[in-house]
Amino acid sequence: MNPAERRPDLSARLAAVTGSRARRPDATPASPEPVGERERTYRVTVEVPRRQHRQLRLWALDHDADASAVVRALLAQLEADPALAERIAAAVRRPRRRPRGGGEGVGPA
Repeated sequence: MNPAERRPDLSARLAAVTGSRARRPDATPASPEPVGERERTYRVTVEVPRRQHRQLRLWALDHDADASAVVRALLAQLEADPALAERIAAAVRRPRRRPRGGGEGVGPA
């Protein structure tokens, strides 16, 4: 791909990382996975390192999805796949650093 062809894709990626809603010209907006008609939803705020935030945004952009749909799909997989659930359980059982303030929280393993 020559630089002129890459420019729109790079612009879209940059927009995704910086929080803009711009998408690639050939992309169609993806709908999040349907939620049951009466199922109530809740907002969850998760702090992640910049590297993981960028990875999530770029992955979602590459798959014509939004980050929330990706997280919902990951949670659905966690619920449906016992082997995955066990790997995640093992990962969260690893010793954690205490935050600098001495309060509660999860630090990097």
